[in-house]
Amino acid sequence: TENSLYHLIEKTLAEEKIFDNLDLEIEKLSGEKVFLSVSSSLIKDEKGQLVGEGLLFSDVTNLKKLQAEINFKEKMAALGEMSAGLAHQLRNSMGSVLGFANLLKKVLKEQSPNSEIIQNIVTESLIMEQLLAKFLNFTKPLNLVLEKVNLKEISDESFYQVSEYSKRKDIVFVPKIPDDLSFVEGDKILLKQCFQNLFQNAFESMPKGGKLAVSIQEDKDGLKIEVSDQGVGIPADILDKIFNPFFTT
Repeated sequence: TENSLYHLIEKTLAEEKIFDNLDLEIEKLSGEKVFLSVSSSLIKDEKGQLVGEGLLFSDVTNLKKLQAEINFKEKMAALGEMSAGLAHQLRNSMGSVLGFANLLKKVLKEQSPNSEIIQNIVTESLIMEQLLAKFLNFTKPLNLVLEKVNLKEISDESFYQVSEYSKRKDIVFVPKIPDDLSFVEGDKILLKQCFQNLFQNAFESMPKGGKLAVSIQEDKDGLKIEVSDQGVGIPADILDKIFNPFFTT
């Protein structure tokens, strides 16, 4: 980047041409990348001879980030509209496959050598149907069903289910949820889904076991819920992708 800026200055002086709002990407010593908008002007003496060049830098990093977010949202909206119809068709087809597989299970005896194959078809069909259902729910507008819920119970249930599903007993659950902060107005299903996703990530990040802690504190904006683990952490090169729909590693 420094070389490109150098060549830009050199070319401007050689050709005596100015430029406006040219975008440059600069990497700081810390490794952080910033975007600059650069404009130039020629400096001449009283005889009209070129003696130098003036550069005006504007930091447009936040603007670039905002533009990237807008582009991403527009892209996701278009993708959602296009793929929702396809997902509906696939879900209908998977329903047919599942129906025929269950019919085969009834026709064949349990001791049949093919019974295990049929069960595998049923299992994989159910998994695919669940994935398609999740995708279709993502493309729908979010409708909250608010009720009085107990965050302590939701977190306990979520940990138990993830623990049972993973068949692991090497994760220690450490909840720090005061009784007076347990009850809130919220959507129980969505909150449970949120806790389970976070807990599942924590389990996967701790292959050798460890502590999984949940704490709730009250601050000026309401309740602050923190989930922490003793896992390996998220690699820096994917941090900007973790909130992309269906992104996983």
